[in-house]
Amino acid sequence: MSKYSQVFKLSWDSNFVYRFNFVLLRVRTLISFLAIYFFWVAVFRHNNQVFDYSRASLLTYVVVARFVDTLVFNNNMTGEEIASGNLNNYLIKPVSYLKYWFTRDLGDKLLSLIFFFIELALIMLILRPPLFFPAFLSDWLLFLASIVLAAFMYFYLNFLVNAFTFWYPERGGWPLRFLVTMLLEFLTGGAFPLDILPAQIYAWFKWLPFGYLTYFPAGFYLHKFAGFEVVRIFLTMFVWLAIFYFFTKLAWKKGLKVYGAYGR
Repeated sequence: MSKYSQVFKLSWDSNFVYRFNFVLLRVRTLISFLAIYFFWVAVFRHNNQVFDYSRASLLTYVVVARFVDTLVFNNNMTGEEIASGNLNNYLIKPVSYLKYWFTRDLGDKLLSLIFFFIELALIMLILRPPLFFPAFLSDWLLFLASIVLAAFMYFYLNFLVNAFTFWYPERGGWPLRFLVTMLLEFLTGGAFPLDILPAQIYAWFKWLPFGYLTYFPAGFYLHKFAGFEVVRIFLTMFVWLAIFYFFTKLAWKKGLKVYGAYGR
């Protein structure tokens, strides 16, 4: 078994070691989803159409956005290893730190995805939301491809945020990490589709990276984009991915030069 296969297994097993923490995380995620879901149910109680969305399309968006978030944002990498000096354990081993965390990330995503479908089955059984599925194979392919790109984008973005710890180890990168987490809750479109915002604001989101983590992948599922807009979305995602990758490599290289293994 390869070393990264062992890392994948370690990530999977660690979630079952701390079962209570994992259950609490799933409960928190489910409560967050239900709060958003029932908010939109209440909005549609006396309306058949809100903005350009029907009840079925917007509730479908909420569920699909949660699915996207499960695959994109499920990442446990923090700056604590840098702050505590435990990064030494990786620097002396024949593994890539980025590949190590990416492999752990895959294990976490797979487990979260399994529980997402279990939770979705219960939601479908109890709440019976009016969900629909894409009619065209192309929509499925664009949807899945955009999720893969979004997952890579967030992986490198998350690393950049945690690399802040190299320069401020006493705080564990927390101030910046907290700020980015709070901003992403609103800016990615997880709670609402970004195109309900005023046209001028929505135009800015087409240039910023945040909406490409949730809203645009979910939009492919709803068949909201076609033609040149599809090309533009993927080109923008590739550009932001290249930017995040470049600065990740730069931050890692510069960070190691100032790394002092504090706490060791």
